[in-house]
Amino acid sequence: MGKLEVIPTSDSCAFAQSGVSDHMTKEPNFFFSYISCFGQEKVQVADGTFTPLSGKGNVSFSPKITLTSVLHAPKMSCNLLSISKLTKTDNCSGTFFPNYCVFKDLTLGKMIGSAKERNGLYYLDTEEGEKVQAYQIQRTAE
Repeated sequence: MGKLEVIPTSDSCAFAQSGVSDHMTKEPNFFFSYISCFGQEKVQVADGTFTPLSGKGNVSFSPKITLTSVLHAPKMSCNLLSISKLTKTDNCSGTFFPNYCVFKDLTLGKMIGSAKERNGLYYLDTEEGEKVQAYQIQRTAE
């Protein structure tokens, strides 16, 4: 089984890169539907420790972006978006440019979000100016 490495950076307002396999949030109030985890499910972080998952569900990240099967990891200090999952299961497309990217809803054909690239991470442009701690994620084989 592989592990998910979470490497903290000094920036804020992060939008994680394509190496993230799942959307994750620490915020319980983001969920509009939720299923609790009754097992011992955890995510391994870069320092080798594990952070528990409390559940998963659907989240309205902004008025234009609804994410499905988001993992609830309350002890993480960040919110992470998976570009791969956003494009594969959340019916969106992503177009990447040297300094930014844009996301479109494939059903409506309209732009639903954008992110600016800084130091290899994409920082989501949020309407509410929400601050999120930056993390770089890597999946590795064990």
